[in-house]
Amino acid sequence: MYLDLILYKVKVHKSVVNVELAKNTGVEDVLSALGRPFVQKVFYVLSAFKKLSVKDLEGKTGLSGRTVYDALALLERAGLVERKARGVYAVASSRNAKLFSEAYYHLLVTGLAEELTRIIRESDRVKVSKKNVDARKKLLDELETLVRDYGELIEKEFPRSIQEIFLSLTGNRNEN
Repeated sequence: MYLDLILYKVKVHKSVVNVELAKNTGVEDVLSALGRPFVQKVFYVLSAFKKLSVKDLEGKTGLSGRTVYDALALLERAGLVERKARGVYAVASSRNAKLFSEAYYHLLVTGLAEELTRIIRESDRVKVSKKNVDARKKLLDELETLVRDYGELIEKEFPRSIQEIFLSLTGNRNEN
């Protein structure tokens, strides 16, 4: 799943952010909760979308419903999320929750930027020909998965990237 790759790429940045935020906010419960990878996945996605159902969190994280509920319980106990309705959660409105959410949002955006850059570079290397159909299809499938899971975020943060990749892979981009 792309979220695993994105989280791996920003692991060092995340550690620095967690330490800095902990110094500023003094919230040991938060660090304890966020020390678990499955909890981090849920919080990354919730930070990006602000409010989601458990079903949406399952789809975007690739985690089971039970694991998502466990993560939400830990995040709720740490004061980072709050239940808005049955099966719907949002980032809590406290100052600490907003600080952590903002940091995690920017880390996710950084990871998405790296992933989109990788796809763009690979699409530039793959010439449009019958010989490269499989390579182009693989990149289009990767792009489709990213758009399905993070389309709103990508459109907001990188409005032209999807169009550029698609044009490159279909051979419709004007080369200068």
